Amino acid sequence: MKISRRRTYYFIFAVSILTMLWILTIPAILPEDIRVAYLGYANIIRVVTIIIFGVLILELVASLITRRLKHLGREIYLVRNVILVTGYIVIGLMVLAVFEVTGITAVAGATVSGLIIGLGLQPILANLFAGLIILGTGFLKPGAEVKISGGLPLS
Repeated sequence: MKISRRRTYYFIFAVSILTMLWILTIPAILPEDIRVAYLGYANIIRVVTIIIFGVLILELVASLITRRLKHLGREIYLVRNVILVTGYIVIGLMVLAVFEVTGITAVAGATVSGLIIGLGLQPILANLFAGLIILGTGFLKPGAEVKISGGLPLS
């Protein structure tokens, strides 16, 4: 009960702060020269709004799904994490859209970054993906006991 009450307080606090920020854009609230300077930061206000409401909504949806699908046991955390990662990617794309970054620009930047990171972290990523494949196939489950032989393949 405390967690839902805390989330409600966070939501009310976020809504009140964002409402104050949006009210300041109304003419005649601030002197015109201050209002013009304030409107120069409108994109930052939009980004903060998107991030705060996006994270609040995403956490609400994730907690609702966790509560509704408790009967799945440990697998619910896989579903929850997939929803959270997808939601954070959508929030990131929405933030990029505020600054008029097109999808082509984002994909091009991600491609170059992914290529550089992929080449630099090749052995680590190989082990990571091998572990994901082992977990994804269901051959081993979290909490299973595994016997490891003595030698390390890397010298």
